[in-house]
Amino acid sequence: MAGAALIGMERVSRRDVAMDREAVAARSLALATDAGSSLETRITAMQVCALMGASGVMPAARQEARSAGSPVLRMAAIATVGSLGGGEDAALLDEIGQAAGDRYVVKAAQSAGGRLRQRLGQ
Repeated sequence: MAGAALIGMERVSRRDVAMDREAVAARSLALATDAGSSLETRITAMQVCALMGASGVMPAARQEARSAGSPVLRMAAIATVGSLGGGEDAALLDEIGQAAGDRYVVKAAQSAGGRLRQRLGQ
């Protein structure tokens, strides 16, 4: 439920100045990094952070991209690294794309690495 609320709040905040985007981003960051949040909430919150450009999520995204127990959380973290990361993150995504055993994780890392390089003009 919290994840769906974040998506709705992010969308409303694009059009309505009464919805504080900074507060939505801060709440998304808090939920994305809270191990006590449900897996679904953490996944959605991480994606909302990426959508909003909330770079504070990057340490958690890098960590989850490397070693999340859930493949879906790992893929969300990889996508976040691809959306928000810097040049130093290309090597991380390459490493995951070559070493991960799960083909979906490999594809996510390859795709995120391509988006990252394109965004950075590399």
